[in-house]
Amino acid sequence: DDNCTLCLPNGERIKLNPTTMRMLFEVQDLAVASPATVSRCGMVYIDLEQLGWRPYIKTWADLGLAKAVPEASSELRGYIYRLIDEHVDAGLSWLTKHGRQYIPAVENNLTASLAWMAQSLLLPSRGFRHGDAASADEQLMAAARVFAFSYVWALGGNLTAEHHDAFDEFAREQLVHVCPFPAGGTVFEYVVDSSRCFPHELRAWTDLVPSFSYDRQLPFFQMLVPTVDTVRFSRLLELNVAVGRSVLLSGVTGVGKSVITVA
Repeated sequence: DDNCTLCLPNGERIKLNPTTMRMLFEVQDLAVASPATVSRCGMVYIDLEQLGWRPYIKTWADLGLAKAVPEASSELRGYIYRLIDEHVDAGLSWLTKHGRQYIPAVENNLTASLAWMAQSLLLPSRGFRHGDAASADEQLMAAARVFAFSYVWALGGNLTAEHHDAFDEFAREQLVHVCPFPAGGTVFEYVVDSSRCFPHELRAWTDLVPSFSYDRQLPFFQMLVPTVDTVRFSRLLELNVAVGRSVLLSGVTGVGKSVITVA
């Protein structure tokens, strides 16, 4: 402030030279800032609860996605935004009323995760065909399946295991006109895959598990036997890292979090 005094949490006060010293703090949010802090710093602050998640997603669809995937048409970007606009509120409401997350997440974080995961899957390098490589109907159908997969993992990926069945029932009903999931298992057991055809097909994760080949020369502790979980979480990690998003893998000791990150 004007006194040029830095007050630390432990009670210490450091006097700065007002003519030769300046300190700049960049904070992620103002969740614990007092009105005095806000007024002295001259900030314009809008609460996330009042702002909502739509301005971020609208900006992403109009500008961020257009820059990251320039091949994506305005029609495709608009379709993605409409899907998010129509279905995300219901998903967030379900999480609040019926879900329990391992790590509590705010609405903006959940919707941002959905957007970035969809962006990763819309990249041409991941098999999405833009322009003349596919018809407009095929692109929209593929985008619907990309959205459904991203919706499931962005909103439901942080749920505790005992809530998966309930979310599966909700997601199937919510997305029935967007992307009907195959019968059998839960929605968490399917992945969008474009390796065999376009538009993407929904395949079971079990179909993507490679066979294990034993190597006598490889130390025992460096061996990785592929399972559904290693394939699933490695793919999700790859999708997020490809677009520069940080990922937190949670779990008890010994479940293979470190192994998945280096596999």
